[in-house]
Amino acid sequence: MNEISSVSFDEKYRENEYVKFVGKTALINNKVVFYQSNTYLEVNFKGTDLIIDMNSNNDSYMCAFIDNETDPTKVNKILVKPDSKEIVIANNLDDKEHTIKLMKITDDDFGNIYINNIKTSGKLLKKPRYSNIKLEYIGDSITCASGIEGNSEYDAETKEIENASKSYAYYASNYLHCDFQVTCKRGYGIYCGWSDSVKNGLKASLLSGFKSCSFNSNAPTWNNSLYIPDIVVINATTNDGAMYTNKATDKKAFLDGFKNNYCLLIDDILNTYGNKTIIVLSHGMMSDSFALKDTILEIANKYPNNCYYYEFDSLTKIGGVMPAFHPNEAMHKYAGESLGKFIISIYE
Repeated sequence: MNEISSVSFDEKYRENEYVKFVGKTALINNKVVFYQSNTYLEVNFKGTDLIIDMNSNNDSYMCAFIDNETDPTKVNKILVKPDSKEIVIANNLDDKEHTIKLMKITDDDFGNIYINNIKTSGKLLKKPRYSNIKLEYIGDSITCASGIEGNSEYDAETKEIENASKSYAYYASNYLHCDFQVTCKRGYGIYCGWSDSVKNGLKASLLSGFKSCSFNSNAPTWNNSLYIPDIVVINATTNDGAMYTNKATDKKAFLDGFKNNYCLLIDDILNTYGNKTIIVLSHGMMSDSFALKDTILEIANKYPNNCYYYEFDSLTKIGGVMPAFHPNEAMHKYAGESLGKFIISIYE
């Protein structure tokens, strides 16, 4: 392994010796593009500083965990702008070995981030290893941690109060000490997203993003072989539930479509990742999702060797103000750690 202080990227960037990438990424003009919430890189180095040359297509936020720090309430948010260049991620550290995890904490709708170069005044070391057990989450705005830093139910869902490092997905993965990848989209559902009608909501299905870097029509295709999770957590029925309970909804037709789409997603996961993949069908962080509880249980029972049903209880156990009508920080933390314990029980 060569001793270097700076690294840029080419088409084999996921195989490089110095930077570990987790999440759906692509290489465009020799820059590694971060699309989804919770996409992150990790780097080991010896020295006192780390500087990353990066920018965005729209103001977006990241955060950096340094060394053994894992508490998202103790790290600063980093604003990445279209005209950003070299951003100092850390400086004035002790001159010794360090690890930094740099994570995108706003979702794809708010912008993408482009990583051009990473450097230190010291030397880069061999990249961290991937965890033995890997996770993936498929979800809606709850998984994006939409509104999590807001103060009022009537806050707008802005990037300033979204922070995916405080999501249940982060807390569960941190509890388990596992790498994790996220596919999430605000307003989307398994079958029907949030809309003025079911007809229009059908255009907002999460199935469209499973094999894509994002839900934007011009997004690159994602190569699922680059990251094969052992466990996939699906937490994505809040918008479906809200549309199902609409008085104008044909309940039978909706349930038929919902069950069909959910099974298509499960089949796609198993065909892509292998028939030993564990899939957790979860819901419950907002009350709308309970409308489809029995249907989710029915679907889980169709796949007894793979699917496990999990019901979040943070809504009743923690409660409190729902900023931007979404789960608050305490609810996410409780939900994540509870989910982590549930996943451990699967292996016992």
